[in-house]
Parts: sequence; C-alpha cells; structure tokens
Amino acid sequence: MVLLFCFPAVFAAEDDDIYDDYEYEMNGEGDQFFKIDISAVVPLNFQDTENTSDGKWKMKVGVGADLSYFRFISSTVALGGNAGFNYNLTLGKKSLLTVPITVGLLYQPYMGNFEFPLSLTLGISALSCQGMTFFPAFTARGSAGFFYRFNESWSAGLDASIMFIPMWLKKEYREAGLYKNADGTVKNFDFGLFSNIGIAVRYHF
Repeated sequence: MVLLFCFPAVFAAEDDDIYDDYEYEMNGEGDQFFKIDISAVVPLNFQDTENTSDGKWKMKVGVGADLSYFRFISSTVALGGNAGFNYNLTLGKKSLLTVPITVGLLYQPYMGNFEFPLSLTLGISALSCQGMTFFPAFTARGSAGFFYRFNESWSAGLDASIMFIPMWLKKEYREAGLYKNADGTVKNFDFGLFSNIGIAVRYHF
C-alpha cells in the first residue's frame, strides 16, 4: 500500500523536472506578426548642388507609413515583406509619392523582453513626381529596430530603415531635359535614397 502512494509522487517529481528544464523562447517556428509603422521620411541625396553654400535641400522631410508581415521559420529568423507609402514635398512645393512593396528576410535576436529585429528586403516601387511616373522601380531596403515585448500578443518600439531606389529615366523625360547633372548635361540615370525613422506597433499571433 505504501508503494502505491510512492509511485505517483515519483512520477510527479519527474514531471516537475521536465518543466523546470524547459527554456521558454519568445518566438518559435510558425509564429507570425503584423507591424504598423508611422515615420518621418528623410531624403538623403537631394541636396541643392547648385547652391551648396547655403546648405539647402531640394526636398523636405516627409511622412511615411508601412504595414509589414513576417512568419518565423526558427526562433530568430523570419520571412515576409512590407508595403507602404512615403510623401515628401520639394522646395517648389511639388509632391513626391513613393509606394514600395518588398519581400525578404528578418533576423531577430532578443534579450529578455527586448527584441532587436534586423531585416533586408527587395522589391519594386511606384514613384510619382511633377507629372512623371516611374514603375516598376527596383527597391532595396534595410532596417533595424528596438522593441519591447509587453506580452505574447503585443510589442512596440522604434524602427529605422534605409531605402535605395535606382531609376533609369524614360526617353521622353531625357528629351524634355527634366533631369540634368550639375554641368547641365542630361541625366540618363538617377536614384533616390531615403531614411525612415519612426515608431511601430506589432501584433504577434
């Protein structure tokens, strides 16, 4: 009779040891999240080269928003992409609208409740400025973030990214002389370089 009472106690002790040895990971294979970003869009290569002494820029800081989705294939690596828009104004009050859609890889180490996502994505963008449209324009984007995980479902933090968009100018734009180098010659190629810096919220499921 004493032995019968001992057996359950032994098995209970073994189960406790199993749970004590289990190491909880913040994310696992199959986990997913959506992320919403609101950011300032800083143009990095639009300085007024004709008047460099005054330090003016041809384009002002704008605003942007992004929606991202990623799915983890391990505890630290995920696949996914994002779509969004950037809006900037030139000094002449002309609008530049950029709509990038990219897909790629995310690597996210973590320490306690703090997560540090790093991603690289590639894709295309549609750009519209002064009646000119560029589509599809190749787009490369790298980003880094700092997030705090409040619980299993929600995290929030800061996000920063660099976006590179090369553009081969259409024949009609070249013939119209709409894009010129500093020496007055017509450009055949141009590119945009932007930095998005903002806040983000993520929903994990």
